Amino acid sequence: VWYLFKDSHAHLWFGTWGGGISCFDGECFKNYTTDDGLADNNVRSIFEDRDGIYWFSTYGGGVCKFDGQVFQTIAKKDGLIHDAVQHVDQSRDGAIWIATEGGVSRYIPPTEPPTVRFVGVVADRRYNPDEEIAISAAQQLVTFEFQGASFTTAPDQLAYVYQLTGVDTDWQTSYQRRVEYRGLAPGNYAFRVKAVDRDLNYSSPIAVALVITPDMQQDRIDALEAELSQPQGLEQFIGQSPALKITLEQIHTVADTDVTVLVLGETGTGKGLAARAVHSLSARKEQPLIQLNCGAIPEGLVASELFGHEKGAFTGAVARKIGRFELADGGTLFLDEIGDLPLASQQVLLHVLQDGTFQRVGGDRTIAVDVRVVAAANRDLREGMRAGTFREDLYFRLSAFALHLSPLRERQDDIPLLLHYFIEESARHLNRPVPAISPEVLSYLLEYDWPGNVRELQHLAQHVVLVCRNDRVELQDVPVRDNTAGPQTTPPAPSTPPVLPAPTRATFPSLDEREKQLIAEALDTCNGIVYGDRGAASLLGIHPERLRAKMRKYDLKKTR
Repeated sequence: VWYLFKDSHAHLWFGTWGGGISCFDGECFKNYTTDDGLADNNVRSIFEDRDGIYWFSTYGGGVCKFDGQVFQTIAKKDGLIHDAVQHVDQSRDGAIWIATEGGVSRYIPPTEPPTVRFVGVVADRRYNPDEEIAISAAQQLVTFEFQGASFTTAPDQLAYVYQLTGVDTDWQTSYQRRVEYRGLAPGNYAFRVKAVDRDLNYSSPIAVALVITPDMQQDRIDALEAELSQPQGLEQFIGQSPALKITLEQIHTVADTDVTVLVLGETGTGKGLAARAVHSLSARKEQPLIQLNCGAIPEGLVASELFGHEKGAFTGAVARKIGRFELADGGTLFLDEIGDLPLASQQVLLHVLQDGTFQRVGGDRTIAVDVRVVAAANRDLREGMRAGTFREDLYFRLSAFALHLSPLRERQDDIPLLLHYFIEESARHLNRPVPAISPEVLSYLLEYDWPGNVRELQHLAQHVVLVCRNDRVELQDVPVRDNTAGPQTTPPAPSTPPVLPAPTRATFPSLDEREKQLIAEALDTCNGIVYGDRGAASLLGIHPERLRAKMRKYDLKKTR
């Protein structure tokens, strides 16, 4: 250590011979060398002026100024009498006196700030920085170029401080006139920069807006990977009932064609599974299956989700958006709850099905795609036609091949197989032993109406695995409700329900309530972890992004 100095904040500064500068704030050391902008690593003395600027006398690099963010140097080429500086002090009039081996220099810092301008933004091409810039996330490198100007400081002596909102938490320092960023995620950013002259005068900041749009190809890859993580083909269907066998035969019949398929069935009968089976058994299986729930999208955004939009097409359209049809090009588009599609979008959808072309919202370029459409509805679309909410021509176009999925109450032979399958799956994901099923429980479940179909049975299996305390599921482990089968309104015969004391019966919660409870319990079990082998998604046996969507639906946080 060559020099020791205590500043106005009671921080200790150490000037070293060959090691630069160290500052100790009472808790930790910070070290600065020529890599940080210091002119020379041999520091003879340290001085703090009235503005809180630090002056470092170096052996052969002149004198360095530091404001806590930027180092700037005054050397012989700037008018200093000698580069070997011994000491710095300040007179009453604010002038800085610099003692060197060649004599003393008196220096009065100018206060005229510099200016700065953008030269360009470079990614896949050079962009005009005066406008908002939209770049695909496929471009891994984005470069911002700028140039400062000053009456007192040469261009190569200017420093710059910059910040990219969303990436840099604090201002960064550069002595170059360009800054590079790699691998920016989709989102909105703003790049700001200021020039700093040798007297540590800062220019006013300038900014350029940047939008990173999703990578269409990456979205297709992600969709394909998500699809591959789901059960494929017909092995996902459990059962041997005549109704299920008819369904599987129909899927085999239509899968290897390009015919549009309309999947009809009650909620929970497996319409999504049928759509995936059609896709995975087709020649398009190497391309992604893109899904859209038409009932979950606000009416004003349906066209944008289906066909995409151009920048400025409407308020909030800050960048081009690629729609589901483009993402599904070469593959399959699954439109769930097609009956909720607005009439205006129905007309455009009909045009795409007929011609294979469309235009983005706010665009004028015709885009051609090769997409197979599988649609699904849980209500009678013909009723919508009579009510004027669903186009007749679209219905006949979609129903070129109608696939009807039977409700679970018509697949009684499948209930024991499905129950055993779901119990084994739930036990594996919940790390519980696989319990047996008492004959009384099976008899009761065979009599139950199953308004929620297979999905309701799956949730019930998860419930009994969680609450079962013995090696066998008994009636007290099963939440029960009115056990009337079918649409009957009269009470069932006395011999139909299982013999179970009424006070011991639990209230059967709604499907949403049960699903929310199971997800919350899984998150608690996994300490809020969603992804990975130890995550709640793996525990529940669903894709992590599907779990995140369910968490948003039920307003569940990762930690409770």
